[in-house]
Amino acid sequence: MLGPVIQAGLDALKCADRAGKLFIFHTNLPLLDAPGKLKNREDRKLLGTDKEKTVLQPHIDFYSKLGEECVKAGCAVDLFLFPNSFVDVASLSPVCYLTGGSIYKYQYFETQKDSQRFLADLSHDISREIVFDVMIRVRTSTGLRPTGFFGSFFMDNTTDLEMGAIDCDKAIHVEIRHDDKLPEGSAYLQTAVLFTSCSGQRRLRIHNLALAVSSDYNQLYRVADLDCLTSFLFKQGKRHLNLCFRNVTVVFE
Repeated sequence: MLGPVIQAGLDALKCADRAGKLFIFHTNLPLLDAPGKLKNREDRKLLGTDKEKTVLQPHIDFYSKLGEECVKAGCAVDLFLFPNSFVDVASLSPVCYLTGGSIYKYQYFETQKDSQRFLADLSHDISREIVFDVMIRVRTSTGLRPTGFFGSFFMDNTTDLEMGAIDCDKAIHVEIRHDDKLPEGSAYLQTAVLFTSCSGQRRLRIHNLALAVSSDYNQLYRVADLDCLTSFLFKQGKRHLNLCFRNVTVVFE
């Protein structure tokens, strides 16, 4: 049983009128007759066939809808999984990535081998900088517009990114499209982040960025951030795979 446990934690935060994060420790596939029940879909005969992609998709949308409820309440969910058999991460993961949470998986957990890694992960998760009930909007100057967003968040419209929480290890990629002639001089980007701090204060943080406009490709390549571009291309490729399940070679053609 997993769904009712997350719902109970969410209800507790709602009753306390607080944003926060749920730490869920789970070991097996939720098979009991309760909300969020899953069935064992493991079938090694599907590996390498066209039907393999069905196992990589969520089996039900319960955890996606639950993730959306958590976001609206300013609640993030972290899953610590300790399975000894198939646990269907594909179906469980939406409740984490929609809320800005994380998944930690320790297959065939052994105390002597895995305890230090688990304790280090848990300690880092609890102690790192974090804010809750987050909403982000990106604005641009004339000639530019944000068209794509990549990361762990929920979007109820085309402009606002919502998360139950965001921490110092999370990053969001925004694809900015050049649709019109840019004015000479500079182009401007603004990111506004509305969040609740750990002390309970509602705050607004605004980042402004001015970028030089140039028609010289040599200058463009000289200042390009290769790490950022590589990460962006991988995230873009993953989205294409999720949408159309093409081969990796086709996506990057």
